[in-house]
Amino acid sequence: MNLALFDAVAAFLDARLDEEAANPTRRYTSRAEAFKDIEAKVRIMNRAYEARDLVRSFPDDPGATAILAVHEAVLRHLAEVYNTHPDYQRDWWPEDI
Repeated sequence: MNLALFDAVAAFLDARLDEEAANPTRRYTSRAEAFKDIEAKVRIMNRAYEARDLVRSFPDDPGATAILAVHEAVLRHLAEVYNTHPDYQRDWWPEDI
């Protein structure tokens, strides 16, 4: 488990979420729809950070490591989506992962 890589991917995604929050109406039909989508992504990020903190607190716990591995895979997927589709906003939904 590489926590430095996890932090780097999470920082990249945080920056993309900040960009989306700054310009939410680009591909959305309403600001409410935009913020609902952004909020879902932020919840995923927050849970990933909680898993990371759990592993830092209990580095030898296999359950904590397994939880972080799942979140790491989700963040990696989101980062790949953002890298592949720079304007990828409305087409992404939490259930896609």
